[in-house]
Amino acid sequence: MIIGDSILTNQMSENILPKVAARKTKGTLGGWRPGAGRKPTLKDPVRFTLDVEGAQMDALAEIAEKHEASIASLVRDAITVYLKRRRSK
Repeated sequence: MIIGDSILTNQMSENILPKVAARKTKGTLGGWRPGAGRKPTLKDPVRFTLDVEGAQMDALAEIAEKHEASIASLVRDAITVYLKRRRSK
């Protein structure tokens, strides 16, 4: 019985392998193309980590959802306003 199952399994594998191999051939669609993809929103981005209280994060998430914006854009806007105020003093 084991021999019969292994023969059946081998026959099934032989029938399936050409189909799987055919899917792995390189197509002409997709991949890198000049001008494709989302355009960057920042000219010279720098990533950093910021720890906030849970209540602050909840409030930011609520505001972001209300204004259909990301939390990151809200934080960037707040930093911009703060820096403008500091420079004017």
